[in-house]
Amino acid sequence: MTVEEYIKTNVSTLGFRVLIAPDIDEKSMNECLKYVINEGEEDYVLAYGNADFHSGFAFTGDKLYFSNNKRDSNREVLFEDMMFVKYDKKHSDKKDNSYSLGDQISIVLKNRDIIKLEECMLGFDCMAMENLLNGIIDLIADGGETTKTRQNLSLDRMPEDAKLLYLKVLCNYTYIGDKVIDSDEYSSLQKIIVRIDAGPDTRMKIREYMTDIQNKEKTGMLLYKLKNTVEYGTFYIIRYSLMQDTLYFHYLKDSDSKWEKDGFIGGMLNALKLNPEQVDLMLNAVKLHQEMIKEDSDTNTIKKNIETMQKMAELFKVPRMTLYCSGSVYSYDSYNRIFGKKKKKQAIDKQRELILQTVIKNTQKTVNNLVEDMNVISKKLIEEVNKGALSREKINQLSLVLSKITKSASNAVRTNENMERKELYCRLPRTLDIQKLKSIEQVGDYKIQCNYILRYYVKDNHDVYHLQENLNISQLTRINEAFEEISYN
Repeated sequence: MTVEEYIKTNVSTLGFRVLIAPDIDEKSMNECLKYVINEGEEDYVLAYGNADFHSGFAFTGDKLYFSNNKRDSNREVLFEDMMFVKYDKKHSDKKDNSYSLGDQISIVLKNRDIIKLEECMLGFDCMAMENLLNGIIDLIADGGETTKTRQNLSLDRMPEDAKLLYLKVLCNYTYIGDKVIDSDEYSSLQKIIVRIDAGPDTRMKIREYMTDIQNKEKTGMLLYKLKNTVEYGTFYIIRYSLMQDTLYFHYLKDSDSKWEKDGFIGGMLNALKLNPEQVDLMLNAVKLHQEMIKEDSDTNTIKKNIETMQKMAELFKVPRMTLYCSGSVYSYDSYNRIFGKKKKKQAIDKQRELILQTVIKNTQKTVNNLVEDMNVISKKLIEEVNKGALSREKINQLSLVLSKITKSASNAVRTNENMERKELYCRLPRTLDIQKLKSIEQVGDYKIQCNYILRYYVKDNHDVYHLQENLNISQLTRINEAFEEISYN
């Protein structure tokens, strides 16, 4: 076990306020950079504890950074220079081990210097810090490596060879059972290709891999290569994303089937060193993604489910960013904007509109990729036809692939149209303030617009006007324009 792995496994014992990469938000990281760590180290922070009053601590794979208020800012100590650590509690009758004024954690260095952690431990467990640091010292003595790797590398920033391996694993899963990648699976793979921003060469290689099952590589070997292609900090994130993207395809195959009966997922569970509770949480996140884009989904209910999922993620140590992004074309930033802070429902609906705009944009990229695939496969098909009868088997194979791509493109276009409808619905008030509308009509010359709007709202038994369902894009666009013209909002 490396020191990085040891820290990420045990640092949560210091208290619930410890933020662990990759779930350190931008604001907290900026505070950490300002008061605790040196510039350039932000990508390597494993965990950060903010003690307030410009105090706190941070771990990288080879150092502890800390700041005991302004008088003692940006101190750092290498783990390899530590000899032992001792916690001195000023009030011995105190029942817990949280920091109190006068408490000290003394880090004794190999050169006999002593470094003290004081205000930086405010709100954190001092005994746990003593145990954590002494555990690091013992691990290094037993040969544990003090590696330092990037902790915030998202999938789209992976090297292209890692992206290819990642996609091959997903292709292998789609082959299970019927030994083919159907049009829905093909389209979903294309969405993930867009999400991780795979380059042209990677797209070409994975296209060839998808169409040639005879050269399928063993999943175990692909995982081994992937682990050795990226740094540990990157693989720590990738393994969660890879599992959840696999669960997305599991859900796509049969939304009611249990993952425990899926041998492929069971094998990945062991290979990626995850546990069943984490997989349960990831599958719930996949289901939540699907709920998110339903036309009749309730934003408040989704928000509550997201908040519950966040708590479970902390309990089972699953990076939240993988729960938000995997199995979808949403970005982590989109989810963070909508659910990162408490907002009024109107603001939440606005952010959901922005998410749907992201879906539309990325789905269009997927359509573009599918058109590119169609052109490439069509060209190969023509070449094989020109070769004559000897290529009959190859012609049949390419024809089948072309049929799948065509259907996938058609489905993607249809999905994009549905997303456009949902995005337009998000802009409109679901219930109409009829008094407000009448007031606007009387004050300005807006009778035509107000009558047009009113045409698409239905009054219930309580005299509440509700927006009609199943309106088309043209109608929704015109209603939006009418609302804008009368400055309703």
